[in-house]
Amino acid sequence: MNATEHQQQVRLSKVALNLLVILAATILFNVFPQRVGFWRSAIDLSSFTPVLAPEFTSYLPWLNVWWGVAFSVNVSLLILRRRIPLSGWVEVGISVYGGVLLTALAIGAPFQMVAWASALVRLILALAALLTFFKASRLARGLLAKSRAVSST
Repeated sequence: MNATEHQQQVRLSKVALNLLVILAATILFNVFPQRVGFWRSAIDLSSFTPVLAPEFTSYLPWLNVWWGVAFSVNVSLLILRRRIPLSGWVEVGISVYGGVLLTALAIGAPFQMVAWASALVRLILALAALLTFFKASRLARGLLAKSRAVSST
């Protein structure tokens, strides 16, 4: 196996984990959004505080598009067991879309919690957006380098 073939292969465990996380997030946020929150006391289960305000549902269509396309790409990677240029560029697009969506959530998502907790969640979302943009950049650079290498041979 040459270096190009090795780079195009995907780690099946990572793809399977991605599928499970996407599926869990989709179910949690669509079916049980009232269960997203935290307990203020480990002893008193009635101290559960939901995080998402009812207005959060306006973000669900956008999140579902992101999760649906990401799920589809991961299924194709699982079936093909390697990355093809089209799936790579779709992953770049998904990452950019996800970064924009996470940024929008960090800026304007309605959370119903105390100010410090809301600020912490927004900071986490902003960091996740930065990491997602970094991933898109890294994927795009890799795809461009591969296309240059192929065109120069």
